[in-house]
Amino acid sequence: MKITKTYATLALTSTLFFAGQLQADQITGTMGVTAVIGDGCQVDNVSTGGGSNDFGTLDFGTLSSLTAYIDAQGGGAAGAGFQFTCTSGLPYQIGLDTGLYASGGDRRMSDGSNFIPYELYQDSARSVPWGEIGSADQLTSSGTGSQQTHVVYGRIPPTTTPPAGTYNDTVQVTVTW
Repeated sequence: MKITKTYATLALTSTLFFAGQLQADQITGTMGVTAVIGDGCQVDNVSTGGGSNDFGTLDFGTLSSLTAYIDAQGGGAAGAGFQFTCTSGLPYQIGLDTGLYASGGDRRMSDGSNFIPYELYQDSARSVPWGEIGSADQLTSSGTGSQQTHVVYGRIPPTTTPPAGTYNDTVQVTVTW
């Protein structure tokens, strides 16, 4: 009997000794942390639906005469311009085509049978035309890693006022990087 008692005491002592060791020890090691930044751009303020992006509207408003310059600005969800966030240092281009009713490279809005000429610009002074990708008039910039805004400035030149109606056009916006 004495041997059994000694064995039981030994087993209990052994268990307490190892349990104390586990609480005082530690294990260390390393863990890698990684991220890959790829070149790219994100458009921040457009509507997307049905696999298509809506880059907003440039609205000249309700007009009764076109005998003077009519200016407007727009683009983006609230007409405040396109907002892009591109990888820092990444060159990108934005092109605007001549629209559905262009004639000889001149943009025009139509009511179905009549036309109003207009032009799109990159700057508020309306001195830098905005053209298609691949043209000398495409907008060219580089990403900063922060949001950048590009407003579309429109102008209707003085012209003969056409009949009353709703005039519109659709311009294709293309962004490349």
